[in-house]
Amino acid sequence: MLFATPPWQTPDDKHWTIKSEFKNFSIDLLSARCAADHLRLQHEPGNIVQALDRDELEKVISNLIVIIAFVERLEQRLKRLPEAAAPEARPGEGPAEPGREGAHGGAGK
Repeated sequence: MLFATPPWQTPDDKHWTIKSEFKNFSIDLLSARCAADHLRLQHEPGNIVQALDRDELEKVISNLIVIIAFVERLEQRLKRLPEAAAPEARPGEGPAEPGREGAHGGAGK
């Protein structure tokens, strides 16, 4: 099996690894969104397409299609989970303090 847990890694270690890797993915995605918002607010789509090499633009679009497909698979799995199936909070991972919803202040939820 390609995604088997190595013998030296416990299931708990694997969960922490997944959480860490997903956090990095989330940060990279936020950075990409900020860059996209900057382009979107500063330039018209037609001007962007005219200024870029076709191959460069197609590579970006191809990468986004892969990311969208991955996130859609996550979303499908999430929708199949019952509400009570959310993982239990570990120490230091509990809900945010009142009034401290994170960098977005709860926006977009």
